[in-house]
This record gives sequence, C-alpha cells and structure tokens, in this order.
Amino acid sequence: MAYNYSAYPALLFSLISCLFFARYLNDSFRIRLLMIAGGFVGATACFRHDIGFYLFVTQIVILLWSISSASRSGEITSGTPFASYRPVIFYIAGVVVIVLPVALLLLWSVPVSDIFFDLFYLPAKVYPEMRRLPFRTFALPRLILHPLSWRNRFELQEAIVFFPILACIASGLILLLSRKSQAGLFRHERQRRIFALLTLLGLLFFLKGLIRVSAMQMIPCIVVGILLLAVLLSRMPSLDRLSTIVVGVVTFIFVACSAPIVLGLIWFTRANVLNLIHPTSPISFVKACHPPEGLERARCLIIDPTSEAAIQYVEQRTSPQDKIFVGNGRHDKILTNDIRFYFISGRGGHHQMARL
Repeated sequence: MAYNYSAYPALLFSLISCLFFARYLNDSFRIRLLMIAGGFVGATACFRHDIGFYLFVTQIVILLWSISSASRSGEITSGTPFASYRPVIFYIAGVVVIVLPVALLLLWSVPVSDIFFDLFYLPAKVYPEMRRLPFRTFALPRLILHPLSWRNRFELQEAIVFFPILACIASGLILLLSRKSQAGLFRHERQRRIFALLTLLGLLFFLKGLIRVSAMQMIPCIVVGILLLAVLLSRMPSLDRLSTIVVGVVTFIFVACSAPIVLGLIWFTRANVLNLIHPTSPISFVKACHPPEGLERARCLIIDPTSEAAIQYVEQRTSPQDKIFVGNGRHDKILTNDIRFYFISGRGGHHQMARL
C-alpha cells in the first residue's frame, strides 16, 4: 500500500504548483504562471481532494496578500474594478480547467450519494473514529533515557511526527521576528511571501495528519518541514541568537529521528538485493518474473503464497466474464482492499457491492 499511496503524487503536484506560484511571486508580470500553478492544484485534487483543498487555501491567502500589498504600494493603478483581481481569475481558471472535466465525468459515472459518502462523510465521520492514532508521547521518556537502544528504533523514527509542527512554529516565529528586525533575513518582500507560503502549507498539511499520527500519513508536512528547515539553515548567519537556538533544536530532532530510517534503509536494501539474486528465495527475480500457470499477470510482482492460492482457487471456479468482489468483513474498521486480486485473476469487480 505504501508504494501506491495517493499522497505521493498529490505531494509531487503540490510542490510543482508551489514552484510556479513562487516564480509568479518573483515576477508578477508573468501572470500565466498562476494558471499553471492552478492547474497543478487541480491535478493534486484529483489524487487527494483534501491536500488539493489545503494547497488552494494556502495559495489564495498568499495571492490576496500579494495583491493587497501591491495595491497599497501603488503598483496596481488601473481603474478597472477587476484589474486588481485579475491574478485570482487566472489562478482559479487553471484549477477549474483540470478539476471541472474530472468532476463532470465523476458525476456522470457515479451517483451523487456515493460521491458524498466516499469523499466527505467517510473521511469526516467514520475515518476519525476508526483510524485515530495518538501521539506517541509515552515513548519520549524511554527515548531520552536510552536514545541508542535498537529496541527504541521504531519509536525514535516515529517521533519525527513532532518535527514538522516544530519546523512550522519556528518558521512562523522567525517570520514575525524578522519583520521587526533589520537583520536582512529576507532581502525582498517576495522572499518573505514564498517562505510564508511554505509555512502555511506545512501547518495545513499537519492538520491532515492529526487523525492518523504516523510518519507515512504525515509525509506531506514532513517534506514541507524539510524545505523550511533548509531555508532556515541557509539563513543562519542572519538569524539572531534565539532564532539560531530554535533552528538548532529543530535540526537536532530531525537528524535524530532520521538516523534510524537511514540505517533501516541500508539494511532493507541489502536484504532485498540478496533476496532478488538468491535463486532459492521465494521473492527472487527468477521466481517472481516466472510465475506458475494461472498467475501470468503477476509477472515480476511479489505475491504471498496465501494470495496465490486464493487467486488460483477463484480462477478454477469462475470464468473471466464473472464479476467478483474482494473485500473485508468489516469495512467500517478496515477501509482498504487488495485490488491487485482483480487484475491478477483477470476478473472484474461488481461496483454495486462496494458498500457491503
């Protein structure tokens, strides 16, 4: 599930959108960049509508701030009533160009009640009650007493969920302090707005992970937190003493929580390489890419023995024209299904059974 997690492409499109948005902030005459940024917001929403919504809110806030500052400084002098908000129109147009066709196709293919249930009711009502995880604050004393214990490796790497909110808080405080100081942290106002864009985006992404508090669920805000930390580290010579200490603490937390992940990645890579090249391994390249009869569509996919047996059982008792349903007994507790089963078995799913 982790490899096809929908938050990954949504995060990628979010960052690309912010890149074009930042280029517009650097040169407000290139207004077409806003349409491109809005298009990537729409693409983000197609993968994760919640992440797309947070991104849209963030960029609209920064865009309105930019327009308001330009109006006060006299950069916008046109007497046309809508001239000031021409950038907003371009931006929203980019979002609509991508989102509207997808939304219309969805409304054409799926009942409105199902769309509301899956996209709004389930995440708002069912998901928080059944999938909530607490912050692992109880593990912190043990980590402090035995920071190098291998048994605490998982708790230490999961403690990275504290990093993004600390990075965002530190960034927000430094934004406020730099506004009053003459330290030259941001040489241009547009740099401040880009930094504020990342800070606000990180805060909203953090809200997304509050229900399911885990490193994987908080990847969007962790990545944004890393970007903020990189900016702050590059500005260290311009920071005052208090800000330098704050950035140092955030950096230490990030490095400490990332160390077990790096060590685990080295071990994971070594184990996988050995398994791939060892001829007797059940997940070796030779065996995985030469599946037994009936599992040809699983070529070069790693399938556990129980799933193989289940797929072969279904193939023996059904025809390719038959519809099957793969699911759990309690969808109000476990929301995910093994959708590979449909592809490998060559059997289509029955959409009317999706609520069972």
